[in-house]
Amino acid sequence: MDSEPVNFENAIKDIDKDTLQSSTEFENGPKIDPLKIISIYNSDEWEGFIDEWVHSLSSEYIEVVRPTGSGDKGIDVAGFADSNRLKGVWDNYQCKHYVRPLNFSNISSEIGKILWFSFSNVYKPPRICRFIAPKGASPSLTLLLGNAENLKNKVIEV
Repeated sequence: MDSEPVNFENAIKDIDKDTLQSSTEFENGPKIDPLKIISIYNSDEWEGFIDEWVHSLSSEYIEVVRPTGSGDKGIDVAGFADSNRLKGVWDNYQCKHYVRPLNFSNISSEIGKILWFSFSNVYKPPRICRFIAPKGASPSLTLLLGNAENLKNKVIEV
C-alpha cells in the first residue's frame, strides 16, 4: 500500500526578539486595558473595588467602612475624617456600575436617602457625596450636579 509521504513542519518557530514576552507577561497573559477589566465587574465587585480605592486614601481618612446590604441608608462606602464617624466629617461614595452613563433617575433615590437620613439625624450630612461610575455621568446629569440650585429644584420636583 503506497501512500504519499507526510510533510511535517518544524514545531519550533523562530520568534523575532522584539516580540518576546517577559516572564511576567507570559505568566499573566497579554496586557488588558483596565477600563475593559472594570467593565465586566458586577455591582458587588465594583463596590469592593471602590472600597479598596477609598482605603488607599489613608491621608484623607482615619477609617473607611462599607455597610453592605439593603439597609445601607444610602452609603456604599464611607470615609471618616474624624473619630465621630457618621456624626462627624465624612464622605460618601456611591458605587454605580451600569451599562450606560448615569442619569438623574439612577441617583435620585440615593439623594433622597441621604437627605432623609440626614434630616432624621441618623447621620450628619456628608461633606462630599461622590457617585463613582465607570461609564461616568450623562451630559444632563453632569450639568445638573454642577449647579446646586438646579439640582435642588430637580430633587424637589421629583
